[in-house]
Amino acid sequence: MGLINEGIKSKLKNIFSQLKDDVTLKVFTQELECPTCRDNTNFMQEISELSYKIKIDVLNFVLNKDEAEKLKIDKIPATAILGDKDYGIRFFGIPAGYEFNSFINAIKMVSLKDSSLKEDIKQKIKLVNKPVNIKVFVTLTCPYCPAAVEVKCYSVCCAVIWKNKEKLLVMLKFIILKRYTKDLDILINPTKDNALRV
Repeated sequence: MGLINEGIKSKLKNIFSQLKDDVTLKVFTQELECPTCRDNTNFMQEISELSYKIKIDVLNFVLNKDEAEKLKIDKIPATAILGDKDYGIRFFGIPAGYEFNSFINAIKMVSLKDSSLKEDIKQKIKLVNKPVNIKVFVTLTCPYCPAAVEVKCYSVCCAVIWKNKEKLLVMLKFIILKRYTKDLDILINPTKDNALRV
């Protein structure tokens, strides 16, 4: 039995039908000293099976040290969401609970190359002229964490990520890209019957 129930899988297939470009989930794991790595890898495998646009590349954190360093992965389990290039989106730990929506939205944003930010916000953020490293810490059971991330980080950081195709100004260590969308309501408001089981 998988980590994601069939009802959620059906909703996700519908959401992922909107994907435009391929997305790669680079999953960093190891067998020793990481009690949640196997669950994270299984979770990412299940996600990748829901759309031919989502690829998975499972890497050993120790054996693939150069790749981990290149992507600035310094802890596990970790997942980098990559499109035609690296936008700096990383998830450390299993993106479950209330953070599941953020993970799905990050996949959509990378595939569609669209942060959904208003043009005036993008213009203001273009004024950022030096690298910024923002870390956002959340808990899986806190219903307020995704909204806090949206207020504190989403509007400010995402435009920088999408701003310049040649130069990435922001490396987000743990960014939760949260938007309230109608099609994700079942995931935003989990109940006993539809909650993601991890």
